[in-house]
This record gives sequence, C-alpha cells and structure tokens, in this order.
Amino acid sequence: MFGLGVAFQTDVFLKSLGVGALCGVLFVFLQGIRALGLRSKAFIFVQDVSFFLIAGVLTFLFLLDVNFGVVRLYILFGEAVGFLILREATLPLMKSVSVRFDETAKKRVQKRNDHKSEKTSKKLLQRE
Repeated sequence: MFGLGVAFQTDVFLKSLGVGALCGVLFVFLQGIRALGLRSKAFIFVQDVSFFLIAGVLTFLFLLDVNFGVVRLYILFGEAVGFLILREATLPLMKSVSVRFDETAKKRVQKRNDHKSEKTSKKLLQRE
C-alpha cells in the first residue's frame, strides 16, 4: 500500500515512532549491559557497531515494507522522535539503576577490602 495521502503519511509517521521506540529499547538494553561494568573499549565498539547495524537494518526493512524503500524525511524524523522520547523516558530509570549498582559495587569492594585487611592484621599478629 503506497500512497501520498495525509492519512497514509500519518499512519507511516506513527509507525515510524514505534520503530524509533524499538531502536530506543535496543539502545537502553545495550546501556544496561554497559552499566553492569562491561566497559572495555573493544566491547563498547562492538556494542556501538551492532546497534547501528541492527537499527539500520530495522529502518531499511521498515521503509521497504511501508514505502517500497523510498526514504522520506518525515519517516526518519518520526524514528528519531520515537527514539528520543523513549530514551528520555527511561533516562532517569537508567541513572537510578546505575547509581544503585555503583553503590552496591562500592559496598562489596569495601567489604572485601575490610575482610582482607582483617586477615592481614591477624597474620601480622600471629607472627609477633
């Protein structure tokens, strides 16, 4: 179904918001993996490349399905808006999860260091 009517364009725009939101879900998922502490340069590079490849293929397939592959600015704009809406909606959640993860990790490291220092002081006391 290919047409240039306002109803068709509105329908395609709303669908492109959904595709953008789907790309946003993928982005948030990858950010969640990154928040777990997997932050090496190679891993980040692989994540970024895979995100852009998946988003590009998703956009291509969407354009092929709804518009016979014809790129229209309002479709790309709809994807960008859908992505940004989802990203901004989940940003506070991601920040709070990241802060909680960092606090938990710091507590665990502190406990481990305290435990190691206790062992070290016991060994030192036993030597004397």
